[in-house]
Amino acid sequence: MLCFTRLVDGGFDDEGRVEVYYGGKWGRIFSTNWTIDDAHVACRELGFPLGARNTKMFEGGDGPFLLDDMKCQGVETHLADCESLGWANNQNCDANLNYGAGVVCNDPAAVVRLLSGSSSYEGVVQYRNRSELGLICDPYWSDKEADVTCRQLGYQYGRSEKPVSLGPLSGTIFYLDYHCNGTEEQIGDCVYTVKSNDVQCNPDHIAQVFCGPPIDFDLRMVGSDFTEQGRLEVFLKGEWGYVAAGYYSSIDRDTVCRHLGYAGAFYYYGGEFARSSRPILIDDISCGDNDMKITDCFILELSGPNSTQQEHDEVSAFCFPYESVANHPVRFRDENGVINVNYGVIEIYHDGIWGPICDYSFYDHEILCSQLGHTDLTMSGSLSNYDGKYTSNGPIWFRLSYCTRYSGSYGFDQDKIYKCRHGPWGEPDPDYCSRNNMATARCVNMDQTDDYYPDEDVSWQPGLGGWEVFLVAIAVVVPTCLIIGCCYRSRRSQTIIATGTPATYSSATNATHIDGVSSESTDPAPPYVPPSPAPVESPPTYDSVTAPMTPADNTDACMTNNAENS
Repeated sequence: MLCFTRLVDGGFDDEGRVEVYYGGKWGRIFSTNWTIDDAHVACRELGFPLGARNTKMFEGGDGPFLLDDMKCQGVETHLADCESLGWANNQNCDANLNYGAGVVCNDPAAVVRLLSGSSSYEGVVQYRNRSELGLICDPYWSDKEADVTCRQLGYQYGRSEKPVSLGPLSGTIFYLDYHCNGTEEQIGDCVYTVKSNDVQCNPDHIAQVFCGPPIDFDLRMVGSDFTEQGRLEVFLKGEWGYVAAGYYSSIDRDTVCRHLGYAGAFYYYGGEFARSSRPILIDDISCGDNDMKITDCFILELSGPNSTQQEHDEVSAFCFPYESVANHPVRFRDENGVINVNYGVIEIYHDGIWGPICDYSFYDHEILCSQLGHTDLTMSGSLSNYDGKYTSNGPIWFRLSYCTRYSGSYGFDQDKIYKCRHGPWGEPDPDYCSRNNMATARCVNMDQTDDYYPDEDVSWQPGLGGWEVFLVAIAVVVPTCLIIGCCYRSRRSQTIIATGTPATYSSATNATHIDGVSSESTDPAPPYVPPSPAPVESPPTYDSVTAPMTPADNTDACMTNNAENS
């Protein structure tokens, strides 16, 4: 295959400075009049079907200029088909000029979607670039960028808004400064600049949008102050209506939440949202395990007023976010009101505020302690709190029902407290929850057991189970002590109490204001890793322990030719 175009000096196969082959040599294209239409054609010739971004990232090079004043229409198959000044007939004789045209072609997998909004047409912008998903950190994100993003998603317009209160960020973040003119068809067509990622992204700079007007089968959650929960409504044939429960299953719940930009659905415990006076528009949906939107499911539509369903059949949605957007960290607050790494009342971070959870008998110690980083857990337990000894000034976020390490039919691993079955956020059971029955716990690592013997105020649960701990003691501890003679003394380690250092994480945006909440409850979420226990013996000397220390294949013919000639 004879190839006339290649990309050089890029970090990936789909980006770089554009060079063309003519007269037995490779050369550059002068970038002065290089447009997005020219970039589209260059990428199409190289096998990328979705167009390109016009960029100056790859200007430079030292080859001759072989094409100048390109005037592609954007529909041509090859750059050679476009109007120009002709081969090697440029108006800029100085080959040292730093004006070589460059592109970043759109990967076929380059898509955008919106996460964690209360509707399917608003939320945090997630971008897939070269098969990698990430959020966009752009301090200058404006209505123009939002308009292009929403147009790419099929909407007429978009606004740059902040509908989502972000938790601690994680995962991939693209540090980009977009410069859209507002007429592009997709965000990948906009000119952008790559920014340094040396500084942690301020949550205020994470790109978010609100699109409109709604289109058929858009979903929204109403009746709650929080974006991830509410009564489910669907937009169909120009009006909003609700979805009847019918045979609504856990699989259907997951699909609804994925459609809304969430990782999945909870099976929530208790609570309900305000009733609807709107008509029923969907009587029943039946989804498969991997369906991402309700339009992928079997849908039974109704003509609203003719439905015989009653109000109690309304579907509610209760979703949990992708951890890249919010992971709801937890922490302990002890009897002195100090942040503690080992024990106290359990606080969870949501919507910019720390608050306790409600549970008379907290049994899910292993999940909690694992989430807090206690990897060598020996014992865990709940603390007696009937006298209100352990307290928190934040809002009681929910009543916890139960956790299970694997959720079975619910489709996700309940490895964090916020994924466990519980009531709606911000709606604790008034007949059950009070400041005297906030959930408490204590986590004990293997090397801390001597300092944490159970007493009458603690309900203990071994991390491995009673018989397992007994067998480990018989099979490992006793023989080891007999062999190496280490039973003549017991080792005791020090209790470690955190003093509550100032958090360094930038505060979340749009935190819901709750009267009476102290400033301590609105502290930003810090990284939370329990420290190692202080040693009780002198470490060995350095001399006693030291010892002497002893690009991707490309099957495309055009890319192969490019590599051979680069």
